[in-house]
Parts: sequence; structure tokens; C-alpha cells
Amino acid sequence: MYRKSIYYSIIVILMFTLCFGCSPKEEATSNNSEKIETGHSLTPEEPVVGEDDKSTGEYIKEIDKLITDNKFDEGLKTANVAIKKESDHSTLYMQKGICLYYKYEYEDALESFNKSLSIEKGARENYVHRGQTYLKMGRYDEAIEDFNRIIKIVREFFPLYNSRGIAYIAKGNLDKGLADFNKAVEIEPDYETPYENRGMAFAIKGDYKKAIKDLDKSLEINPQFARGYTTKGIIYILKRDYEKGIENLNKALELNPTDADTYYARGYAYLKTGKKEKAKIDFKKGRKSDTNGESLRFIKVLAKNYPDTDIGKMAGVQAKQIINVEKTARLNK
Repeated sequence: MYRKSIYYSIIVILMFTLCFGCSPKEEATSNNSEKIETGHSLTPEEPVVGEDDKSTGEYIKEIDKLITDNKFDEGLKTANVAIKKESDHSTLYMQKGICLYYKYEYEDALESFNKSLSIEKGARENYVHRGQTYLKMGRYDEAIEDFNRIIKIVREFFPLYNSRGIAYIAKGNLDKGLADFNKAVEIEPDYETPYENRGMAFAIKGDYKKAIKDLDKSLEINPQFARGYTTKGIIYILKRDYEKGIENLNKALELNPTDADTYYARGYAYLKTGKKEKAKIDFKKGRKSDTNGESLRFIKVLAKNYPDTDIGKMAGVQAKQIINVEKTARLNK
């Protein structure tokens, strides 16, 4: 059965979005080798009606290669061509959804995943992709429902616990989120992201010692993990150690110079240390990078669901600063 490249797409979409506030294109790699079987019977020889000689399988291979190479515009264009020739093939709609997801076009991605599922309800990959899309859209209950569906079938696939844990945290269910991150670490102790997520969860609880320990572990596994430095910087800021916080955030920006969360966090640190102009610059840079407002949405979630915690209070200040930046930008137009 034709599954290898489609499975890679599942890994990719989860690897890119496994941490708090990560954008779909934040670089990450995986050594996980678990496989989700779907029972889909596609073979490369399946015919497709059209003027050229490409089969459906050949189109799917071509689109998967474009997704693997991060060529999402080309992948979307090719998927649309293939769908015009065979409009009832679930895998083509799934691939289209993946390309749209990476282009931050979540509503359209969701429509494609739903269309794919309407054609083939047993295509389990779609529940993974749709759940991840719901997560990015802030539709946490629906994300959890899709992740639950797959976890019942594939119990030892750590990215699913990571993603569901984020959804639980966003809903204010810290204990369930921690339980999922613990399970992800248990399944895959040599991958950095579960430690980073669990570290943030410990930070929400105010257990900064455990949080720093997890962040140190994540960076030991992958010293080039920008998100690890961002979260570690945030934890030091929560500990009122602004110097170390800014130091870690600077390192994160060296590795990923367009990360909105990092600018928002450093802007807060500058604000708390009286460097108002630097703070204003960072909040502006963060908002510019936060193209779909995903980071701001999650900051608001933290402020709403954890108002009495240090991180909830920090998020509340950040949200006000970001909103002020938006208001100023509108007035200056």
C-alpha cells in the first residue's frame, strides 16, 4: 500500500506544531518511527482521468515531495490540478489541507480535511491533521475529540499526547495537560519538545525548579532548539531574573529571528526593567511576526485561565501591550 510519504506528512505536521505557540513552519525533526495504518488501498497504478498520463499515485507522490521540501504553494497548485481530474479522492484533499495548513489558511485547511473525511471516514490521518488545525484555531474541545479518536487506536504515538496536552492546558486543565506531557516523555524520552511543554506546564504551576530542569533536558537533547531557549527565558522572567531571561531570549532569536512569542517575552522583560522604548520595539516586532494572531490568542488564553499565576499575570500585561501596538498602528494608517 502507498503509505510511506503520507505517513511522513503526519509526522511533519505534528513535529512543526508540538509546542506552546509554535508556528507551523518552526523547524523541528523527529526520530519517531511509529506508523498510523489507515487501511487505504491506493496504489501508484490507480488511473486518473485527464489529458496527461499521470496516475493518482504519481500525483500523490509529487505532492508529498513538495510538502517534504516545504514547497506548499506548488503543492497546493498540484493538488488542485489533481482534484480537478479526480474529485472524489480523499488523499488529495488531505494533501491540499496540509499545504493550506502550512500557509496559515486554517479555515480552508479545515474544509479540505472535512471533505477528505466525507469521502473516506476511515482515513485516520485526517483526524490527526484536523485536530492539529482545530488546535491552531483555538477550537480546543474539537481538537481533543480528534486526538482522543486516534489515541484509542495508536496509543504509543507521543506527538498526539503532546498536542492534546497543549489543548488541555489552553482549556485550563493543567493536571490533564501535565499527564499527557508525562506520557509523551515516557514514550519518547529522547525528543526535546515534550520536556519543553512539560516545563511550561510546571511554570504555570509555579514549580520553577522542575520547569528549569525540563528545559535544560530539552536543550541537552537539542542545543539548537530555539523554542527551548524561549521557554527557559520566560521561566527566568517569572523568577524575576530578567538578565538571564533576556540572555535566553536573545539566544532564541539568534536561532529563530521571527518568533513572535520570543519578542513578546523580551518586550515584557524590557518593560519590567524600565526599558520602555526597547519594550515597544519588541512588541511591534512580535505583532508583525504574529501574522495570524496565534501567539496573541494563546497569551489571552493564559491570562484568562490562569489569572492568579505569575504567568497569567505576565500574559495579561503582554496582551494589553500588544493591543496598544495594534491600536497605534491603526491610528497611524
